[in-house]
This record gives sequence, structure tokens and C-alpha cells, in this order.
Amino acid sequence: MSYLAHFEDHPAVLHLKRAHGESHRAYLAMHASIILAEASRFADDLGNPTGAMWLINTTDRAIALKLCHADPYWTCGVRKDVALVAWVPGPYDLRAAHC
Repeated sequence: MSYLAHFEDHPAVLHLKRAHGESHRAYLAMHASIILAEASRFADDLGNPTGAMWLINTTDRAIALKLCHADPYWTCGVRKDVALVAWVPGPYDLRAAHC
């Protein structure tokens, strides 16, 4: 089991993302062994960001939450909220199914 972290950003924080983007990317790189994937979430096709999602490789909810709250985007005020959802992979390997 892993966790999906769904982040919601505060509105109008693009200036904070620009100011802290390098430290955020360094944080993700430093934790690449546990943050397996990350993606931005957008409100519309114009590219207005509303948050992000991470796939976190841990079975410990407290560790996943601590990792989210230590992210520079959280500590500088970009993130408004995070919801953790348990990720239990299904029995199918979708990579093989779509070949």
C-alpha cells in the first residue's frame, strides 16, 4: 500500500511558487525514493494551477503526512490542504494490457 496525496493550493499563489520553486524541486529530488511520482493539478485548460498530487511509497500515514507538511510549498503558504488516500494497486498490470 502507498498513499496518494491530493494537494489544494490557496488562490493567487503563483508568486510564491516562483519564489520557492527551486527549493520545492530540490525537496522532491531529495525524497525521490519515497515520492515515486508527482503531478500538478489544473483548474482548466488555460493552465491555472490548483494543486498537485504525489504518489508516496509508505504504509505509514503519519510519515506520508509529515512528508507533505515539510515540503517548501507547504511551509511558505502555497498549499491550503492535503488529503491522503490509500493506494492499493489492483491485480492488473495496465502497461501490459495496453501494448
